[in-house]
Amino acid sequence: MNDKKQNNTVFSKVIAGLILYTFFLIAIFTANFSVLDVSDDVGKWGSVGDYFGGLLNPILAFLSFMGVLWTLKMSRKELFETRKVMNEQLKTQTLQQFENNFYQLFSQLNKLQDDVLDKCEKDIEDILATRTLNINDVKEKLIQERKISRYFILLYQILKLIDVEVLKFPSSYSTDSSEWKDEKLIQKKFYTNLIRSQQDNKMLQLLFINCFDDGFSDFKKYLKEASFFEHMSFMGDGGTSYRYLVLRALPFYILDQMLLKEAKGIPFFDKNLELLSLVKDSFILRHIYVHHNQVFDELNFLRSIIRENFPYGTKFLDDVNRKNTLNNFALDTDYSLSFKLNNDSLREEIVVDVTIFKIELGVSEVRLVGADNEKVILHLDNKKIELLTLDNGRQTIFDGHYISDSEAL
Repeated sequence: MNDKKQNNTVFSKVIAGLILYTFFLIAIFTANFSVLDVSDDVGKWGSVGDYFGGLLNPILAFLSFMGVLWTLKMSRKELFETRKVMNEQLKTQTLQQFENNFYQLFSQLNKLQDDVLDKCEKDIEDILATRTLNINDVKEKLIQERKISRYFILLYQILKLIDVEVLKFPSSYSTDSSEWKDEKLIQKKFYTNLIRSQQDNKMLQLLFINCFDDGFSDFKKYLKEASFFEHMSFMGDGGTSYRYLVLRALPFYILDQMLLKEAKGIPFFDKNLELLSLVKDSFILRHIYVHHNQVFDELNFLRSIIRENFPYGTKFLDDVNRKNTLNNFALDTDYSLSFKLNNDSLREEIVVDVTIFKIELGVSEVRLVGADNEKVILHLDNKKIELLTLDNGRQTIFDGHYISDSEAL
């Protein structure tokens, strides 16, 4: 509107100037030649016409040329404005098309997740709680599980779609400027947060295991940018113990353990509160980081903990008496745990033999639960062994320092 008003003003000034210039020429002619009478001589009128034509024709030709240039300028400007409008419409259409595709795929992903959790519930739990497979074996098993694999493929395609198409969204900032990059990051986070908010924790844990190495580098890049595991729990369903395979994958995402102590900005996690509590005084996590290059299944992981923390001949002391000595500690392939302790004060050897039914990993302890609900607790912070058994409503406790009986709670 302002440009149009400015153009009309310029045009009016040119016309007014031309009229004034014409009157100026007539005034000069009249003053110099005193033309007061109208002549009947055609030749004189021709001379007058030649006079004015010689003065006005160059100006009119110049104005015509300027008019052509003005027309070209306005046409070019209108073409630019038309292209600008078309580009905005195209970008708007691109945004609409993206959102249509995104929400359709998002709906498919949620339905597929529900289907996987419903039909593969036992398979998922068996994978996450496996004792005999190392993390590489589990990854191969995940790839072979068709429904789970389809879910990961669809999730990857959606994250890729977001990464590529968001860059085409309209923006008021110059491409590749810092403001433009910040804007695109916020836009990407909006869509990835929607996906992340609908993820079941078991699916997040499977995804965490699936992408632990460099075999899916692009997938891993998208997960990192989205802080996709910010709300993932490392624990099992009961919330009482950590899943070994999930902890086992952690060093492949965060190589430097010190980064886990940051309040926020942790790669892949940003500010996972459970991760912060896990890192604090975690003997289990420390052990995993020390041996992260070794391929351990859960059985060998336990053997390494026992070997390094409870070697034969270890003295279990209280503040006054030295009573108990570990003679033997073995864990066979059938998860049969046996160990012997010499008790100096009782002058007898204590023999413990437990078939492990369940393994619970704490921050600084390992709880080995037997088939009859007896527990052998390995305290890694003070190198203490605690044995809990239930016998006719009574609980027998041996903690490496003493043996006592108490009423079971």
